[in-house]
Amino acid sequence: MDKQVLKSPLRIDLKSPLRIDFAGGYTDNLAVYYGIESYLSSVAINPHIELTEQGIRTIGSPQGSGLAESTAILFLKHLQASKRFLKEKPLDEIAKELWELELKGLDGLPHGLAYGIGDSYPLVLGGFNCFRCYGKEVELVKLNIKGETLDLLNDRLLLLSTNIPRKSLDLNDIVCENYESGELKYKTAVSTLSDCALKFAQALEAGNLDECGRLISKNWEAQKQLASQISSSEIDLIYDFAISHGALGGKLCGAGGGGYFVFYTHDRNELGRKLIERFPSCSIQPFQFEYKNIKELNS
Repeated sequence: MDKQVLKSPLRIDLKSPLRIDFAGGYTDNLAVYYGIESYLSSVAINPHIELTEQGIRTIGSPQGSGLAESTAILFLKHLQASKRFLKEKPLDEIAKELWELELKGLDGLPHGLAYGIGDSYPLVLGGFNCFRCYGKEVELVKLNIKGETLDLLNDRLLLLSTNIPRKSLDLNDIVCENYESGELKYKTAVSTLSDCALKFAQALEAGNLDECGRLISKNWEAQKQLASQISSSEIDLIYDFAISHGALGGKLCGAGGGGYFVFYTHDRNELGRKLIERFPSCSIQPFQFEYKNIKELNS
């Protein structure tokens, strides 16, 4: 009889969370480039991106998940080169340096498009945060949110992979060009996105989760106004089906165009079952909110 060979688990050297952006996406980019004031609400999540003895282990597609996967990979590679980085600097400096790494990676794009803080800061700080951005200045909105409220929100969110590839850099560039045109519809959409982010945080603090769900959808409708490429007939079909089968709100994570949907519902198991039956090419991604900051996660 052949002996069974037991494989030992991979050694994990470093790890980074991902993030779900609830509202305000794109406004942080425009805040950097145009100096406007904006708000962004998001939460760090587990599954993590891991740096193992065999390299980077991810959950999304090569084209991007919309969960800040590419930023997490960039961060882990930076940490691998300088592990003392985590010990020697405070969290806000770590987040700023990660953000600056992203900016350097975008050299050469039309009109010097800048990344906002929407990926770097959530990954470093962990937990739920609402950020106020003004140009290159970043500050946290002071909130007092109960732990049980966050736990309930976690339980009511469904993360659905559309398995539709996306290229966020192209979308960011298109959105910036549209905003630069000065058309009122783009200015209005950006204002709505920022307003949704602040109101989401305030509704969460008040324990009004259903309002949070509605704001996610309001954000999605405004986001689609920024560029036609953010959605598609296939994406709209998934969204409409979810809303008509129990979701009170939903949006694509990150820049849009594909990747992951986040839906708010009172019964995520039932909604997930219906979505997979209707769209078998999609898949459900289990997750939990990650409350540890990047130092605690790698201590």
